[in-house]
Amino acid sequence: MNRGSYVTGIQHLDRCRPARRATFCLIWLSLILYGCNIFEEGKEAYQVIAEPIPSVGGQVVVNGTDPVQLLANPHENWSFSHWSGDIDTTENPVQLSPTQNMRIFANFELSGHQTRIALRVSDGQFVTVLRLGRVNGATDGFDSTIDLEAPPPPPNGVLSAWIETSGMRLLHDFRNPFTQDQAWKLYLIPGNESEIEMAWELEAGSYSGEWVVSNEDRSVQFDLSSGSHATLSLVEMEVYTLTYRADF
Repeated sequence: MNRGSYVTGIQHLDRCRPARRATFCLIWLSLILYGCNIFEEGKEAYQVIAEPIPSVGGQVVVNGTDPVQLLANPHENWSFSHWSGDIDTTENPVQLSPTQNMRIFANFELSGHQTRIALRVSDGQFVTVLRLGRVNGATDGFDSTIDLEAPPPPPNGVLSAWIETSGMRLLHDFRNPFTQDQAWKLYLIPGNESEIEMAWELEAGSYSGEWVVSNEDRSVQFDLSSGSHATLSLVEMEVYTLTYRADF
């Protein structure tokens, strides 16, 4: 080959390199997100495919050949739950020695700190039960499938209690489970009886944290995390702040 042909060949190879780099990067990204490897035993080759469920929950990294290691890496606000498909384990990372083609799923779940509290407000004649907290799928606004609007205000002489969010009167108000500090506004209007009994219960499966109720000047303040009831004396409408602080 003459010098002119040699130079032309080098230039042709240089033009090919960007495409090869792009192909390599695409393959590498696929392995990181989903995980795929080929393993040989004698003359047979086995394929292992590992996928995240849901795909937004995290990624799967495949290392080694025999054994192969699968590592599930959750994204922010998600946690690894378990492997399913051709294996069933919660071990992470997990090692395999494939003897057949395998399809494996890394299952992720939202890892927000969920908590629910039921607040019962009574004056001995009338009772209102409010529910609030933090749950997966909720936002900090009104969620029609999760929250519940309060009925219209009752007539004078009847106890009225509600939570107010974005100008809406609510009986149930749940927020996102990822923000560390959250606050709710509790409105109380006494009826014919001025003494108001508040009782509360942290619902089963709730994550621990600090619940505090206080009025504007903090002359009234009590911890819902340690007690179970409190008595208030009201002569007119009062607004209280319920604050939750997750301990993470």
